[in-house]
Amino acid sequence: MNGRLATVVVLAAGLFGLAACSSSTPGTGTPVQSSQPPSSSGTTTGNGGAALAALQPCDLLDSSVQSQNGVISSGPKSGSGARSCRWTKKVSLNAPGFVIGADIRDSQGISDFTSDGYAMTNESIGHHQAVQAKQTSGDVCVVIIGVTPTSRVDVTANTSDSDIDAACTLANQYAKLIEPKLP
Repeated sequence: MNGRLATVVVLAAGLFGLAACSSSTPGTGTPVQSSQPPSSSGTTTGNGGAALAALQPCDLLDSSVQSQNGVISSGPKSGSGARSCRWTKKVSLNAPGFVIGADIRDSQGISDFTSDGYAMTNESIGHHQAVQAKQTSGDVCVVIIGVTPTSRVDVTANTSDSDIDAACTLANQYAKLIEPKLP
């Protein structure tokens, strides 16, 4: 997890030429009472894990959604226990850029997320239980969508201007775009 986050942060710093999204998706959450995320990771049972394993990470955002939002995929990658895809938006004269990531974790549920260094908030994204993880000393925000108790999809965001609140807005916005594709 830490290696993936470090990669995202380094990537974001290197991609200072990316642009921010102008729309936001409102949402509310409930603070988690403990330092650990909830143990119930999703509402899907049965073959949700097998169906998730069949998904490709870069297919989680349709080309029309990518075009509408002005993001470009860097292609699929694997590592750190996840199958991943990243999308970037270049900086414009009026807005910072950002990086969005989707990490499919076929054998790690919400409860497997290491919450050290994050402020955790319970959420629902569509029909799935989710947790927002906002870095307490950083600029990365992750929306962790539970698919089964032992599988999840992490939607990660950070901006070129290190605005954590904007990163959380983006992570939630893209989580809501990705969630309908999940079993």
